[in-house]
Amino acid sequence: MEAFNNKITKIFCIATAVLLIALFVCQFLPFWTVEDKTISMNGYIWFPEKNGAISAEFKGIMRDGGYLPDKNAEQNWINWLVLWPVMQTIFILLGTLLHIKAKGHGFMLLFPIACGVSGILGFTRHPILQMGSTWVIQLVLSIIMIIVAVVGLVLMFKKYIEETRALEAKLAEARAAEAAAAANK
Repeated sequence: MEAFNNKITKIFCIATAVLLIALFVCQFLPFWTVEDKTISMNGYIWFPEKNGAISAEFKGIMRDGGYLPDKNAEQNWINWLVLWPVMQTIFILLGTLLHIKAKGHGFMLLFPIACGVSGILGFTRHPILQMGSTWVIQLVLSIIMIIVAVVGLVLMFKKYIEETRALEAKLAEARAAEAAAAANK
């Protein structure tokens, strides 16, 4: 059906792909600054040997805020701080690659929704992520991405329903013509 791969759907897919790329770029921009040292989210994850002072500062902030009542909570905090950016990067890369490969197929709009929900959950759940310089920008991009993707899906399904009704009408006409021709014999 054309509804899943039409011009409007392609426009929404391109818009969400641009938003995915913008989120990807934001993950490599300077995010945290501690003692005149700046590091990006992915720099913190992929180059742990360079972030000892920042990790110590984060742990102090989390302990002072009451977020780390015990050693188990500290491990969960570290897991979330490492897991979320990695998961977000995978969503972004996979979503972008699938957008390029599928060339605007409407169901590719599901990946930006997953990425947007992940972004909202990540930035609203973890106080350390809210200390970053671009967290609001990334949160807004996530929200906009969800809105754009949902609107694209709604328009795609609206077009699908219109096409289905048009096909049903043609089928009914063909059956009526067939029945009329059989009655005239």
